[in-house]
Amino acid sequence: MLQSVLRSASAVSIAAGFAVTALSVQSASAEQWAFERIAQSGDSLPHNNNVVIDSIESCGIENGNVVYSGNAHNGGEGTDYIAALVKGVGRTVVFNETPVPDGVGVFAQNSGGHLDGDCIVFTGRDSGRGGPPFSGVYRYHPAAKLHRVVDTNSMVPMRPGDFYTGFFSAVADDDTVIALTDVASIGPIERAFFQDDNGEQTLPVIAGMLLPNGETLFTINEFDFNAGLLASRVLAEFGVEHILLNSESGSELLASDGDLVPDGAVGEVFNSFASPVVNSDGDQTAFIGVGDMGTIGIFSKESSSTLELVIGLGDPAPPTFTDTFDLFSTTIAINNGAHVFLASTTENDDRNLYTTLGATNSDEPKLVLAVGDMLDGKTVVAIDTPGRQALSGLTLALCVRFDDFSDAVYTATLIQESFETEPNNSIDTANCIELLSDCAFVSGKLQSNEFPACDPDTVLVAFDKQINFLEDDAGIRLINDDDATEGDGRASALWDIPLVPGSGSSTLRLGVTGKADVVESNVGTAGDFNGLNQNFPHGQLGEFTLTVTFVDDMGMALPSPTMLPDGSMMENPIQYVDEFRTGGEAFYINYMAPIGADAAHAVIDNTTGRDDFCNDVDFFLFKNLIPLCPYCVVQIGGLNDQCTQTDGLLAWFSPKQLINTTDDNSGDGVYASLCDPDAAVTADINGIIRIAFSGSGDTNFNGLLDGPAEDQYLADHPEYLNDYPGLPPAAAPIIDMGGQPLSSRAIDLVCADPPPAHGECGCYTLKISLDLDAHEDPPNLLVLQEAMYHGDINLDGITDTADLGILVGFFGWAAP
Repeated sequence: MLQSVLRSASAVSIAAGFAVTALSVQSASAEQWAFERIAQSGDSLPHNNNVVIDSIESCGIENGNVVYSGNAHNGGEGTDYIAALVKGVGRTVVFNETPVPDGVGVFAQNSGGHLDGDCIVFTGRDSGRGGPPFSGVYRYHPAAKLHRVVDTNSMVPMRPGDFYTGFFSAVADDDTVIALTDVASIGPIERAFFQDDNGEQTLPVIAGMLLPNGETLFTINEFDFNAGLLASRVLAEFGVEHILLNSESGSELLASDGDLVPDGAVGEVFNSFASPVVNSDGDQTAFIGVGDMGTIGIFSKESSSTLELVIGLGDPAPPTFTDTFDLFSTTIAINNGAHVFLASTTENDDRNLYTTLGATNSDEPKLVLAVGDMLDGKTVVAIDTPGRQALSGLTLALCVRFDDFSDAVYTATLIQESFETEPNNSIDTANCIELLSDCAFVSGKLQSNEFPACDPDTVLVAFDKQINFLEDDAGIRLINDDDATEGDGRASALWDIPLVPGSGSSTLRLGVTGKADVVESNVGTAGDFNGLNQNFPHGQLGEFTLTVTFVDDMGMALPSPTMLPDGSMMENPIQYVDEFRTGGEAFYINYMAPIGADAAHAVIDNTTGRDDFCNDVDFFLFKNLIPLCPYCVVQIGGLNDQCTQTDGLLAWFSPKQLINTTDDNSGDGVYASLCDPDAAVTADINGIIRIAFSGSGDTNFNGLLDGPAEDQYLADHPEYLNDYPGLPPAAAPIIDMGGQPLSSRAIDLVCADPPPAHGECGCYTLKISLDLDAHEDPPNLLVLQEAMYHGDINLDGITDTADLGILVGFFGWAAP
């Protein structure tokens, strides 16, 4: 059993009654995943402590938001619920006592839960109006009230030419509505369409419509709606099944009964389908298909490619790839070219969770979690069928059941070997990454750097058991201000400190305070060792590190570890770290002396304090791209240190290291996007693009937040530009009258402010893909003409001898 890698092992409080915890997992998978528990049975619903979760039956994820639903109890009565984690905050969307918007009662039943950005769309039933219950589709947004999209008391919107459309008789979630009219002379008409918040309908799919092959649509069996597309399994005349992709621009048959099965047996054709799904971007569809010669598998089609078999029964199954898949679940999820599915194998009847996420080819799926794995200290006994929104970026949402009969919802994030490595803080040190396909993902992190914090001017004192000052053999009190060289003349040290004898053991009793504390005015006691300077705080701020070394009667340090009188062991030397936070502290420290100790040395280092600040910028050079072709570079995910979306900024650089274009948040939410039509990125003649990623507000890409503070800092620290993006080099040494250099730290309290960094530390994932919408156009001839006009014949962004060599090489050839 292999231990998966963890991002964290601590609970992070999200909201009252709601927490997310990163957990270890004992898994049979050789892949590495980070699991985070979102909720479990026994938890209260967020902000509803009286409603306790009994089961978790479905879940989904989109851009870091997670929705989950199941059954709960409220004061002993059962209730359905839908809850979510939106932007890191737990939310209760609905349960059976929630008032129905535009209704007269409360919800009696809820199901589903589909993420649409920060919104959650679900199906609910209102039984409070009298008569038969009304079912409806409802939309919840954390910043707005719950509202009704449509219910079975709503009239079906009319289109030009309609005389009467009737009322909805059935509704379903995902914002897609299945409607039956009540026009008796025509008979029921089945219709699927998307209805927005204003009641406008799009994507009509109506029983009786003609399909692209001329057949008449008879009924809609299954459907999935996303990004303006409706993928559905439909039954046409003569009982022929089809997989249909419908949009406002028309319908496309992805596969039909009788079509040849890709990668199937010779002459094998489809005879049935299941589980149509379309991804969140609307550029990929998938379904389960069955051939008449025994082929069963997951088939997928991207907008620019042909239908292909992704995984089939009989294909090798991870982690060993010695057994094969023999049964697939009825629901699959897709996103960014990857698939998620449950399957059993020839050697294991349990249904385990697999994905093609991050696979170099479809023959190498990954095992995410298996029945029998240990998760959160409990044994997994079942994994629920993934919902259609089970995958977003590099993260899956999954519902599991344990051997103690409890349920839980987790996210599992694939931990890949990161492309991004430090240092890549300038174009000159950019990570050079060769892309092997037209779509790739790069994960990285804006790191937290350290800046020297305040260096307190310390006083070190030795005490006896009665807290009197110790004295040496000459009667001089053991008090020291600044003899420690480690502290650059501002810290303290005491050597050969006598130990204080006691009953069966000796002790070392020390005190640390700030320089202005008037300890030396005492007559024999530490009465004024209180952190004050004549009733005012001593004013020293910052961290200090006290190092204590116990020595024998020959002055030699005792070995490490060394034994204490009680039989336990301790390190020698031993360190104590603390900090003056208010400028008025005084610390008392007591150590038991080890066996064989005769005295001790104590040294303070006051330069160990560091302040974290976020000024990291990551640069990438992507090569092996199609020359002069457009690409999209999009931030698709990533959480910062506050568990919210990493607010990133993207830039495309020219070979001359000039910024061509930038983008802050034209992607989803705070995510950045360099993609037509907002911002075109074009590979140069050598198939290279140069990208920088920084925190929002750093349009200079120097790690600093744009504004007056940046201007002033660069004026005061011109060396920052020469040493970017590390910390500025130390100031030139100050020379005293004797010609000896003194540290600038020895002059006065050092508590300098760090550079005005952009302040964003966090993980991110970039998607680099061929811009298929623009790819059909010719290469960017304007870029080509402009570059050649300036003599840049090889289009590397620089006019140099390489261009002259090309020109000379063509002398003597006839011009076209």
